[in-house]
Amino acid sequence: MSQALPLMPRMFYCCLICGVAIIRAPALPGDRYREPLKWHQRLRVVLREHQDGPTTLSGAGYIDQLDGVNAPEDFSHSYEDTRAQIKTYSTSPGSWPRHYYLHAMCWDILL
Repeated sequence: MSQALPLMPRMFYCCLICGVAIIRAPALPGDRYREPLKWHQRLRVVLREHQDGPTTLSGAGYIDQLDGVNAPEDFSHSYEDTRAQIKTYSTSPGSWPRHYYLHAMCWDILL
């Protein structure tokens, strides 16, 4: 039986590169999701922790059903890797740290 999710305003995420929506995975917050996702569900996070700090790129991750952005900190890992340490990134707009989201596939095409 599926768990009922509370009604909350939903965030709308678009890829920084192509502008297409990043679609939520069928994952509940706190669950470790490892099933394959479609290209428009897999994302990477471009992160800047401090105004003077370096910019980093996460591994491939996903957005859960309550808008939690979940991805490994190590850019060479994926949410599917059993050894990957998954981090949930804050989605508060306009505050530090700054996060930008893009499809993992769009990033791969740029490389």
